[in-house]
Amino acid sequence: MEDSPVATGVTPSRRRLNLRVVVAWLALVVALGFGAMAIARDAEQLAQVWDRLDWWVLPASTLAVCVGLWCTAMCWRWFVRVLGHAAPLRLVTPFFLTQAGKYVPGAVWPVVAQAEVGRQLGLPRSALPAATAMFMVAHITTGAAVGSLLGLVSGLPLPSWLLLLILAAAVAGMLPWAAQLGAAALVRLLRTRRVPAVLSVLSGGVCARAWWAAHAWMAVTWLPYGLSLWLLLTGFDAQVRLGPALATFALAWVGGFLVLIAPAGVGPRDAIMAALLLPAVSVTGDGLTASSVVLASAVASRLTTTVGDVVMALGSLAVRRAMRRGESAPAG
Repeated sequence: MEDSPVATGVTPSRRRLNLRVVVAWLALVVALGFGAMAIARDAEQLAQVWDRLDWWVLPASTLAVCVGLWCTAMCWRWFVRVLGHAAPLRLVTPFFLTQAGKYVPGAVWPVVAQAEVGRQLGLPRSALPAATAMFMVAHITTGAAVGSLLGLVSGLPLPSWLLLLILAAAVAGMLPWAAQLGAAALVRLLRTRRVPAVLSVLSGGVCARAWWAAHAWMAVTWLPYGLSLWLLLTGFDAQVRLGPALATFALAWVGGFLVLIAPAGVGPRDAIMAALLLPAVSVTGDGLTASSVVLASAVASRLTTTVGDVVMALGSLAVRRAMRRGESAPAG
């Protein structure tokens, strides 16, 4: 007689979660393995490329990433308002802290953690997960729209019909009803807790003004993100215009996100970035190849985006502690 899920303590949903975590870890190991092989193959060239980088380029690129992260927080804050809830600026600090979850294999975005944050701030437990689901969809639609539009204008080496198709789908996906359907599908796919409650929130009406304000903030986000990549490319003596760099970052981010098993898009995003950049980049340094410069830029971009997440999380932690000390201090 087989043990029942109750007897074994392992439910089907738990098995699916465990399987997703295992697959995510395997995907991470494979991505890191291929990355290590690529770096080892071009180790000598990469060393020459890195020697050309001025000291200020990495901090400047990281600063641009931090500006982009701040814009994403403003976007997420507006999505909370979309659902009719107050979104004070202090809501931003826990947002950056919970983003560390995207680096954990199998935990794509920390939706459950944000539900608890919402409860502590007096919001319904399903409000922040619903806002986060729409926020994730906005990443995809605005990134695809900005990337494809700039790709058309700047001559990104992709077929024009494909870029036009991506642009049309992205614009359609920004419409409230379409985005709500996408967010609901994402919630079901991630199998987060309180799925029925979150889906109920997503099926309700939205504030149009807040909706488009959120998308405007998200569209602006791709400028500093793309600038961070362009700074790295030019720092490595690459000849590339800003437009292709912006388009590449946006499309690579979207592609990496759509591979849900890859934590923070590790592997897919970097591969897409390198593939799109290679035809668009020329190098001026003697003895350098475009492939080595592109690979170095992709690695450096991963570094600056990760450091940017850490900086914003630590800054938010410091701000929260200062706020708590201020609240607990006796009145003068």
